[in-house]
Amino acid sequence: MRVLHVFDSSAGWEQGVASGQLLERLDRSNFEQTVAVLDERAVGALRGGIDRAVLRRRRLRSPMLAGPALRGAILRGRIDLVHAWGVDAAAAARAALPVDRPLVISIFDPGIDERSVRVLRTLATYGGFAVICAADRVRRRLVEQGVPMGRCTVIRPGVDFAALREVDKDRLCRELGLSANGPTIVTPDPPSRAAGHMAVLWSALVRRQLDANVRIIIPGLSDELSKLRKLAAASPSSDAVVFTEHRYPFEQLLAVADFLAIAGNGEISMTPVIWAMAASTLVIAPATYAVTEILSHDVNAVLYKPPTSLRRAGVKICALYDPADNFPRLREAARGQAFEVCRLGRCVDQHRRLYENLLNGTTPGEGIVDPALVTL
Repeated sequence: MRVLHVFDSSAGWEQGVASGQLLERLDRSNFEQTVAVLDERAVGALRGGIDRAVLRRRRLRSPMLAGPALRGAILRGRIDLVHAWGVDAAAAARAALPVDRPLVISIFDPGIDERSVRVLRTLATYGGFAVICAADRVRRRLVEQGVPMGRCTVIRPGVDFAALREVDKDRLCRELGLSANGPTIVTPDPPSRAAGHMAVLWSALVRRQLDANVRIIIPGLSDELSKLRKLAAASPSSDAVVFTEHRYPFEQLLAVADFLAIAGNGEISMTPVIWAMAASTLVIAPATYAVTEILSHDVNAVLYKPPTSLRRAGVKICALYDPADNFPRLREAARGQAFEVCRLGRCVDQHRRLYENLLNGTTPGEGIVDPALVTL
């Protein structure tokens, strides 16, 4: 089977990790995989396969402008199936694909915008189309907004526990200037209003007044980053903040952090949360629908009522950093559940099954069971 992975400017850490796992672990004797990049901004997020790229375009006003070149790559490579890692990538691929070739798109964020949902509804009118949903909340939101349920299949992100074990924590702590006495807080990648990065940063700066060892790591790049930099610069505790952008893989930062803190009152992707669970990094988060799908308060995380303002969220989270006797138990439970639900081998195998289902003309989700239905 010849598979082409297509990326647009929306590609970030979770798209890079997930696609890299498939490029590395799908059996090369049965799968020939190549990459097409519709916007060079996506290259920094990719973990593998860029050496197998058949198309790399500079920044475009519209990904659709890459249509002719993408169609040429599909025909020359005799591509059987395209896996898009963004809505624009999927739209461009559908325009370039022969009608008999299937298209898959991975969606991680349950807070997907209306314009993207309209595109998915249009794509669903074609045969051979499937949406891989990283959580049941993603699937539910899409179905509620008109995407056919039969087109949506839940495949949980796969976690590479070996990669977490291999992180050189001592070296990384030295490079980042982290205190051995902690606590170290990390925020999801990339910065966003939905994840409440501003409130988490504020909570860490306030906490610094009580504990000189507090550090907060803010990874990734986004439009929100400039606001966070301004807040940090205006604080007398600015040295507590470490902006890493794309210098370190997010999963490595999780391995040296004590907390993954989230403060938004909207729906966000759960991939950072799942990796935090696997890294034994305690999750502090609001009890939103997406969060409570995999986390429970005082079982495997510290949850609180969704905040109504930045100040309230900052004050609440600041108090939750206090050491508690149940923290080791929560971390251990979270790691065990991440192992049960998000094993990498199963994730890769489920992608293989979905690809084969589409090529065989069967229902995309045939034979694919969400492990969270059994173990959570």
